[in-house]
Amino acid sequence: MTYLDYENVVIYCEYEFVVNGALMSYRGRVPNAETLGLMLQQGRLARGLSQRQLAAELGLTQRWVSEMEAGKPGKLTERLFAMLDGTGVRLYAELDPPKDQREEPGDA
Repeated sequence: MTYLDYENVVIYCEYEFVVNGALMSYRGRVPNAETLGLMLQQGRLARGLSQRQLAAELGLTQRWVSEMEAGKPGKLTERLFAMLDGTGVRLYAELDPPKDQREEPGDA
């Protein structure tokens, strides 16, 4: 397990690799909106998308994507993380590699 610290936002990470060294998955604990934003940003970057491209694919604005990646507080995230904290539930996110880089079962 690896611990990454992005300006006081700690991410607990686990990595898995395929034989050729390509990143297969990235899993991290998501204790707050800032960490969630970093995970979402890494997923977007791993797919080679700009914020504008992702927003267009999802029918969102680039500003909304930017604010979400920045961990900007909102009612949804504030309530979500307060409820998680209040119930003792931990949230994890897993970042898979882009579909064209995944090793599928039976691939050799």
